[in-house]
Amino acid sequence: MNISLRYIDENDIEDIARLANDRDIAKTTATLPYPYTMSDAITWFDYVSSTEREHVFAIVNKKHFVGVIGLVHEIENNRAELGYWLGKQYWSKGFASAAVQMILGYAFTVLKVNKVYAQAFGTNTASHKVLEKNNFVLEGCLKEHVVRMGVTHDVLYYGLQKANYDS
Repeated sequence: MNISLRYIDENDIEDIARLANDRDIAKTTATLPYPYTMSDAITWFDYVSSTEREHVFAIVNKKHFVGVIGLVHEIENNRAELGYWLGKQYWSKGFASAAVQMILGYAFTVLKVNKVYAQAFGTNTASHKVLEKNNFVLEGCLKEHVVRMGVTHDVLYYGLQKANYDS
């Protein structure tokens, strides 16, 4: 898999706005707006660039921007929440699994957290597979927990402790 991660920068804003402006992507996330505008991308970029808690990376394939992956570092609890999305044309190609594997190294060696966790809608089986492929364990399900775009979703919580991380 020829992908890499790099910190996002202002040059990514246009790609973020273009790729994230997809109803199918928005349906799989708890907060990504739809439609997703250039203004949304700028506001989001300004926010994540201004806080030390957010560690956000561009997922790049052969110099092409394919999506975003990031960690919210919860220093007080020695953990980080993982989140990611890919442009729809990059789904089911292994990019998300590879990017998660890469960011786990960052989480456990650079941030030195004890745990990384992620949330996924119960219907988002692709995300479940990505997490399970990276040794995350299903820790629980919050039934009918989120209403997103008129649909009520269960939210599955996955976790990976440093002791179970296979670098």
